[in-house]
Amino acid sequence: MTLPGALAALLTRLASAAEPVLWDEPAPVLELTDAERARLDAGEVVWRADLNKGGSAGRSMVLVRASEDQVWDVILNPDDYVLFLPYVTASWAEPGGQSSPQDRLRWGMELTTKGVVTRYAVESRAAPSTTGRTMRWEMIPSGASPMSRATGYWMSLPWADGRTLLVYAVDVETAWWLPVMVHQTAADRGLPTTVALFGRRAEKLSVQVQEGR
Repeated sequence: MTLPGALAALLTRLASAAEPVLWDEPAPVLELTDAERARLDAGEVVWRADLNKGGSAGRSMVLVRASEDQVWDVILNPDDYVLFLPYVTASWAEPGGQSSPQDRLRWGMELTTKGVVTRYAVESRAAPSTTGRTMRWEMIPSGASPMSRATGYWMSLPWADGRTLLVYAVDVETAWWLPVMVHQTAADRGLPTTVALFGRRAEKLSVQVQEGR
């Protein structure tokens, strides 16, 4: 990256880091193309990168063979994340953070990547939604991390045949010194994988309910 390009990227990240989370703002209206609908019906994950933010932001979508309630049972139970997210090595509820988990949830999470352990504080809040359900979230590291902050939202929408469309939106603010290519690659690989893992977990629990286990 050239010096002017690096300076512009730094100024953009510093400006975005100051933006507060708009907790009460509804999630953007989701409009799918015919090609995206076909891919979703085929069981694929659809990933839309937000190129205006350097590729470290976007939305991942997947169709889940489970009800919306079952999907949200997975999202709102961070204690179980260690069971199906390979990079989550610990999670815990913050004091008073789960008094009303349907509306507001505060918890901590430990991620281990290539032997490096980083802890994060996470807060999630229900957001207005005309269809389905939406919950916005903010994640901040408690120590040194190449990620300075991440924000986004979970959204579910009813689909045909009792399936649920699960949407995971993320905007990652990285340290100024991290090369753009690095966080673009991490976003392109990691974010679609995350929504797929949540979908599989909900489907597994749905099957267990159907089988009476």
